[in-house]
Amino acid sequence: MKTVMVLGSFSGNNAGDAAILMSVIRDISEISPETQFLVPTLRPSFITKNFSPSVLPIDIKPWKLSLKLLGLPVLFHIKKADTILITDAICFDVHLWNPLDNNLFALVIISWVAKLLKKPIVFFNNGVGPLNTNLGKKIMRYVGSNADLIILRDEDSKKLLHRIGVRTDIIVKADSALNLQPSSDETIKKVLKENNIPQNKKFIGINVTTYADTWLKKGESSIGKKRYQEIIANVSDALIKKFNIFILFIPTHPMDCPFTRAIYNLMKEKNHAYMISKHYTPDKICGLLKLCEFIVGTRFHSTVLSSAMHTPFISILYTPKNRSLMKQLGIEEYGIEFKDLSEKRLFSLSENLWKNRKSVKNQLSIVVDKEKKKAKDTALIFYEKYYHKMTRR
Repeated sequence: MKTVMVLGSFSGNNAGDAAILMSVIRDISEISPETQFLVPTLRPSFITKNFSPSVLPIDIKPWKLSLKLLGLPVLFHIKKADTILITDAICFDVHLWNPLDNNLFALVIISWVAKLLKKPIVFFNNGVGPLNTNLGKKIMRYVGSNADLIILRDEDSKKLLHRIGVRTDIIVKADSALNLQPSSDETIKKVLKENNIPQNKKFIGINVTTYADTWLKKGESSIGKKRYQEIIANVSDALIKKFNIFILFIPTHPMDCPFTRAIYNLMKEKNHAYMISKHYTPDKICGLLKLCEFIVGTRFHSTVLSSAMHTPFISILYTPKNRSLMKQLGIEEYGIEFKDLSEKRLFSLSENLWKNRKSVKNQLSIVVDKEKKKAKDTALIFYEKYYHKMTRR
């Protein structure tokens, strides 16, 4: 039996992180069903509830002598793994000195121990950045240089690693979450009913995050959270009046729910707006995104999962990964910088996308399907490189 440790932020709270984990495990398991997975998590119940018995949680709560990935539980289990995958978007230096928000110091130690025990480190369809500090760049250079295989989800991440001095060969594929499958139509009907949302309506989906301004570079101007909420509320009202549609707020993290509710409360056209108030797995989120005419998304994986459903979207750009995705899909004209957000700009962009949503949907169906294949190819590259070696042991 092959054992693979999968590193990321896998508490189950963030729909994007959960989507990545589900897709990575499924893609590898399809090629090698006997694979066992070790997944560090703050919430072991998320793993046991949503995955097969071959996926084992590693409890990394503080009383287990761990600060997320930095601690004894992960280090102890490295010796049980054949390979260690770095997935998700955990390679950035925002809040570098806070191990509850940042994993770079943990990755240094994990990389050192893995090298000592001759366990290969593999970057698996993840992104890198932002890296805005000299220390962050040095740490990432060490981790990248000690990786045995690097497969990233975008060209910008590759350029960043090369720019900071990583000389390892780098392959560019795509985000694993693109291959997530939506829940059935019947399941989505139940979700709508649970949230008192009518069926057979035309929706424009809205996804926001309370963290948008925390990713701005030092000294970079910000519109502020209050103004952000006002803009989304005002544009939502304007879209309802203009197109006689319904707004569907779709949070992808529980911590965004109060922030989203505050936007709803600011609206004047509340009778044409609904909010998903419960926390759902990413396959159900995908089913909801699939219902919408288009999405106005801020969190990165709200736009990735919209892409996976071929649902057109506007991306409010607050991190490099948001910009990279728009470039990758060839729809950069539908991105708007968070610091430049205004009612006029967002409504104009929304109006344009409404008129062109069918052609954008067709474009996404072609481009995204190619990206899905690229994302899936990573599991095959990983299998061919390592599983044969494991078998010969």
